[in-house]
Amino acid sequence: MTASRSPAPLSSRFRPRDTLRLRLALFSLALLLPLLALIALGIRKKFVDDRAAAAERLHVQRVIAEQALNNYLELLRRNLTELESIVGFADLSSPTAHEQCRQFLRLHPEFINIAVVDRTGTLRFSTAFPIANPPQNYRAMPTVAEQLGTTAFNLSAAARGLTTGRWGCVAALPLRRDPDLLLSAPIDLKALSKLLFFGPDTVEQIVTVVDLHNTVVLSSYTPETRIGEIRPSGSLVRERLAAGANTGEFAGVDGVRRTYDAAAITLADWTLTVAVPTDSVYAAAWKDARNSILAVALVLFAGLLLIRLYSQHLLRPVFALANAARDHAAGQRERLAPIKGPEEIADTARAFNDMVRARDRAEAGLVESELRYRTIVEQTGQMVYDIDIATGRIQWFGDDAIANITGDTPEAFAAVDGDAWVERLHPDDRAGVLGLYERCLATAEPFITEYRFRHRDGSYRFIEDYGVILRDPAGQPVRMLGRMSDITARHRAETAFRENEDRHRLVTEQTGQLIYDLDMRTRQVRWFGSAAAQQILGCSPEEMSRLGVDGWAARLHPDDRAAAIARLEHSMVTGAPCQAEYRLRHRDGSYRLVEERGAVLSKPDGAFYRMVGRMTDITDRKRVEAERTQIEKKLLETQKLESLGVLAGGIAHDFNNLLTGVLGNAGLARLELPADAAAREQIDQIERAAQRAADLCKQMLAYSGKGRFVVQALDLNELIEDSLGLLAVSISKKAILRFNPGAQLPSIQADTTQLRQIVMNLVINASEALEDRTGQITLNTGALVIDETYLATAQFTGDLAPGPAVFLEISDTGSGMSRETLARIFDPFFTTKFTGRGLGLAAVLGIVRGHKGAIKVYSERGAGTTFRLLFPATRDAAQPLARPAPERPAWRGSGCVLVIDDEEAVRHVAAGILRALGFDADSASDGAVGIVRFSSAPTRYVAVLLDLTMPHVDGEETFRQLRLLRPDVKVILMSGFNRVDAVNRFVGKGLAGFIQKPFQVETLASELRRVIDEMPKAN
Repeated sequence: MTASRSPAPLSSRFRPRDTLRLRLALFSLALLLPLLALIALGIRKKFVDDRAAAAERLHVQRVIAEQALNNYLELLRRNLTELESIVGFADLSSPTAHEQCRQFLRLHPEFINIAVVDRTGTLRFSTAFPIANPPQNYRAMPTVAEQLGTTAFNLSAAARGLTTGRWGCVAALPLRRDPDLLLSAPIDLKALSKLLFFGPDTVEQIVTVVDLHNTVVLSSYTPETRIGEIRPSGSLVRERLAAGANTGEFAGVDGVRRTYDAAAITLADWTLTVAVPTDSVYAAAWKDARNSILAVALVLFAGLLLIRLYSQHLLRPVFALANAARDHAAGQRERLAPIKGPEEIADTARAFNDMVRARDRAEAGLVESELRYRTIVEQTGQMVYDIDIATGRIQWFGDDAIANITGDTPEAFAAVDGDAWVERLHPDDRAGVLGLYERCLATAEPFITEYRFRHRDGSYRFIEDYGVILRDPAGQPVRMLGRMSDITARHRAETAFRENEDRHRLVTEQTGQLIYDLDMRTRQVRWFGSAAAQQILGCSPEEMSRLGVDGWAARLHPDDRAAAIARLEHSMVTGAPCQAEYRLRHRDGSYRLVEERGAVLSKPDGAFYRMVGRMTDITDRKRVEAERTQIEKKLLETQKLESLGVLAGGIAHDFNNLLTGVLGNAGLARLELPADAAAREQIDQIERAAQRAADLCKQMLAYSGKGRFVVQALDLNELIEDSLGLLAVSISKKAILRFNPGAQLPSIQADTTQLRQIVMNLVINASEALEDRTGQITLNTGALVIDETYLATAQFTGDLAPGPAVFLEISDTGSGMSRETLARIFDPFFTTKFTGRGLGLAAVLGIVRGHKGAIKVYSERGAGTTFRLLFPATRDAAQPLARPAPERPAWRGSGCVLVIDDEEAVRHVAAGILRALGFDADSASDGAVGIVRFSSAPTRYVAVLLDLTMPHVDGEETFRQLRLLRPDVKVILMSGFNRVDAVNRFVGKGLAGFIQKPFQVETLASELRRVIDEMPKAN
């Protein structure tokens, strides 16, 4: 509820100046508007017709000029053609030809000369002047050069004559008897303009003809100044003609805007344009339009004047009636309206006088009615107001409510108008209340709002204000009635309730859980916990609350729905707590696993009526638990493999030391025996048995991941192709071996020998899986990009990281494996074959683990088996495969070599081999003894054979001490472990060589020869 700050704005808003005079004027204008529209259409049509007539005149002039020029050019072409027939240029020196041509020039004064030139531009015949000796050549003249290549009648562009200074062009036509000669006729363009229609004309219309260079060839107005000028507008005209438009406008060289009508000349590359100033085209049209508009304005002015005079005469009695009404409003009760004027106005005056008399009678009863009204208002306990919208005056009712809400007496508050009421509104509520009041006046909708109103003591009361608009019979708002109620106590209670709900909501949000409150009678559910609702359901709690129990049931996973609904119904019937885990569908389509805990509430009579509970998102927790279980499983697997690997590596290391003695002594014995000795066969058997034992050690080292690796960047396709021959002879005759190499395969870092062993083991296993049946073994290679999800499905992942990888896939069509067998295939010595086999796949696992790769196995009973080996790809260029080195001749050395090893058998056999090769040998049982022995004479030893693993002082520390005693000492490392693991400790430290245990005489001799041959020779 509000009022305007002053009566004037309200009056101007709600009492527009709707007078009878205005209505008469508007009615007259409504009658005149169709007439004015018809007149405007006529003016517009006249304007269009005048402009069209001017354009038509321009078009006629263009057509006349075009026809005249085309007729002349056609006549010129025929005259030149006939001139050859009349004159007969068979003999160019004939007097008859000259006479006939001079007569032709007299008949055609626009021609300057009649000449014949050849294709080189040399003058062969001339009428106007003689031919020099040698003949003149006019090839340099543009007009002549342009015609030399023509094959038909042609007109050149305009050019100024070198001797005459006159502008002209050349008409040329090849002679029929000799096409290499051209009949040429230079034309004076000024004379041609006068001869045709192009005599001097007015400035209003200009006729011009331009050539392709935009040079004026022919002109109308003062041709002696226009012919030869450049007209840039010529390019614009030609472009529009090419587009199909022969009319338009352009700006002349004098800056005047002109309207033109143009045409292209058919017998010459010329463009004819007839142009007039654009203003002259519209001149007549604008003149007629101005005259018509002036006449209409005079008629309109006269009509409005007559309307004004008539309205004054008609409204005089109306004004008298209005003055009488104002006098009554001012308190002159005895004043009556005069009865005069037209019958309608007189009847209105009589009705006004009757109303005045009736009002006097009603005022007496109004006092009693108002007393009853005030009594009723006081009983409501509310402030009631009555606003006169026209004057802005407010009447207040309800003395007790006024005193309670405002703190003023009814007498003091009676003086409060709209401005004073606005001042007592709270500053934060003022703009909203005033905007609502204005909207109420504009739309006539009820005015209802709440705001704070200042009490006399300075405090604010919360008020509920409700008002309605009253309108007069014409629909204009005249009054606003309303009431103001003090709702301070109710507002405080609502605020306390909201604060309590906010605290409850805050506590709910902090739990991070989705809380529900189910009304068991209506089956409506209220949900709380915005963050949890967004996380679990992807929507707000309010949105879920509108859906009820059915909305919750619709989001259940189809596999969980029946059980979850059954548990809910059971709890609602029995009152038992509800405990469950199920999946709910998120808005994005995914499912979240939730844990629900709910309790049923009952009334004092034992009836169940509500169920409250909470839902916790346990998706991440379950996933973490599953991942932890998987990690623990893989950790146990890794620990088992590591334990077995350590055991296998230790056994292989010690066994290699023993085999070193066996192989070395056998080799020495073979060296001592003559070639035909019977014992050589037994020694060969010893060496073969020891070599098989060494191969077993290699498999054990491969399983432990410590096999001998010589790593290089290699092409897996090249390695497989190189091994196909050996593989083919190693498998069953009934097995078909196929290889499908992958295209553009990246290289991998790997040991060639170890990979050959993998391929051989897996292909032989595949062949044995075929048993006696015919089948197929397929080798596939390729590249792919792997991720965590893909690695999770592998039987062994090792240290392989997600990213680009290369795979080797070996498949067979054999009998396949059961799940139980598949789970144990990589266990050491597990086999489904006869006793004594079982390190093949365990060695494969060790080699793959040593190469930081992974293994995936697919197998089903009756469907065959597929092994997929994954290796990390590298960007290094692949190196060629190593080929067996040619045999070298027998070699002997000299000097002393120190052997340091904790195994007596190794020291003994190494010393024996060294002596057999021509060296002297010293031995040391460990690193400490070796350092002491070497320090006594560092320069005595040409090389040192050093074991890697020794008690007290190991090989690494021994090497460091030896280098301190003699920096250039040649140390050859001996170890049963692979080369990479052993040598990596000595990278950059000057290690001379490496020998893998067990070794033979030839192996030690080859490495010693390489190391000693690289030593610098003494001068």
